[in-house]
Amino acid sequence: MAESDCGHTYTTTSRESLNGKFKLRAVVTWEVTWAGGGYSGTEPAATTADEASIEVTEFLPVITG
Repeated sequence: MAESDCGHTYTTTSRESLNGKFKLRAVVTWEVTWAGGGYSGTEPAATTADEASIEVTEFLPVITG
């Protein structure tokens, strides 16, 4: 499975990581452009973020090509 700007492929379990979990942080930035009724505009960018710890207990290889 290919990695993207919106995902990650784990290649190992989190067993030997701090507390047995991987720490992750997700950030989303919204860029809004609008048009309607003969008007248009751009809104200021809005960003939101959050953090979590996840446990990866198993991973399976995927053969491509």
